[in-house]
Parts: sequence; C-alpha cells; structure tokens
Amino acid sequence: MLVTTEAIVLRSRKQGDTSKIVSLYTRDYGLVDVIAKGAREMKSKFGSALEPFNCAKVTFYKKDGRDLYLLSGAETALALRNLQSDLEHIEAATKVVELLLRSQNHEECHPELYALVKQTLQLMSECKDAASVMPTLFAYYLQYIHYAGFAVRLNGENKGLNSQQYFDIEKGEVITLETSTNMHSEKMHKLSPESLAALRHIERSGITNTGSLRLSPTARHALENLFRSYFNIHIEGMQHSRSKSGKVFSAMGK
Repeated sequence: MLVTTEAIVLRSRKQGDTSKIVSLYTRDYGLVDVIAKGAREMKSKFGSALEPFNCAKVTFYKKDGRDLYLLSGAETALALRNLQSDLEHIEAATKVVELLLRSQNHEECHPELYALVKQTLQLMSECKDAASVMPTLFAYYLQYIHYAGFAVRLNGENKGLNSQQYFDIEKGEVITLETSTNMHSEKMHKLSPESLAALRHIERSGITNTGSLRLSPTARHALENLFRSYFNIHIEGMQHSRSKSGKVFSAMGK
C-alpha cells in the first residue's frame, strides 16, 4: 500500500554504496524506518528532504509484517535550516530526536506528540541566538512529560532562609527541607532559586513564550541533569542513553 504523510527526519545511516536507511517520526504512522534507494547519489530525487531534523512530505510502500519500508518520494514541507547553524542548535535538536527514538515504539501514532515535536523544532529554528534554544528544549521536555501521563508538581513552598528546595525525580515534585537535613540521594536534585524560577516560568508560559528566558550556565547544567535523571527513571530505554555530540549527529545525514 502506497501511503503519504508528513514526517520529521530523525536520523539516517548508510546502506550500500548509494542508499540510506532513514528513521522518520510521521504524523500518521508514528516511528518508521524506510530505505531511500539512491539517496546518496549526486542527483538524488530526494534532494535535501532527508537531511536531519527536516520536516518532509514522504511517500512510502507500507506492507504488513515488515519493519523496513521502501521510500518512494520525499520533498521538504518545512525548511528548518537554522537547526544546523551552530553547535547549540544542533545539540538541542538532537536531544529532541533522541528522546523520541528511545521512548517511542515503532508505528505508534500520536498526532499530538508529532505536532509538539514539529512546533519545538520550528521554534528552535527561529531562535536567533543560542541562549534561547535550551529554554525551548526544557519547555518541550515538560510538555512531553505531560503527554506521557506523568505529573510534575512545581509548587513546593519555600519556608525561609533555613530551608532548601529539592526536586524528587521519582515523585515528580518539589519538596522543601531544612538546611540542617543531611540529604544525599540520587533521586533528590537540589534546586537553586534560579533553576526553580526557570522551571515555573517555563511551565506557566508554555513552549511558545520561553525564548526570552536567559539561563546561567550553572542553571542550564542543573536542569539538563534533572531532566536526564527524570527520564532515566520514568521512561524505559533512557537508562543507558548517552547523548551524541552535535558534530557526530550533523554528519549522520552525509
């Protein structure tokens, strides 16, 4: 059966001398793998449609009982060229892709998640500077957690100068402890006032209004560790994830 749908190009790898196997996250069929014959030839009919992070209109032969489909055609539906403009954009887009690859089963259709991924990559591509890319990624993470059915509660109360706030990654909530409490647990992430304020701003503002948020390198690193630990516990397949460098991922489509 020949089908046509919209898709985000997640990754590709070489197949033979001239072809590629491409992983796509599609609007109508979820995660699928296709073989694009001749995609690495100089005058390939696919052009640049199969570049990493691209949003494309794709047509492929879908047959029951197979896990690799033959790609018939692909053309760019939404150009997101800025995602490969610098290392920060590449790194953030790569993390969007990696979460999908590690958490989604093949051919599970989630149109609302597809829309979120497309919106996230488009917003990242529109970011003019690297500083606005990571808050958009963190907003994507919070929205993904919501779609996955997990509750994150960020409304823990600060009880004064003699207290410290933590994020319990197992329960998904902010808790407040006395500073005298000797807290040593991998499931408890210490939250600075900046990190907690940033999380609450992102949750309140939504993904379309986080681009103006500026994070210190310390807060950015803390939030990256927090989300990584959270996904390791709650999403099967993330426990042994190791982020690819932006440079390696950039080369994957070549």
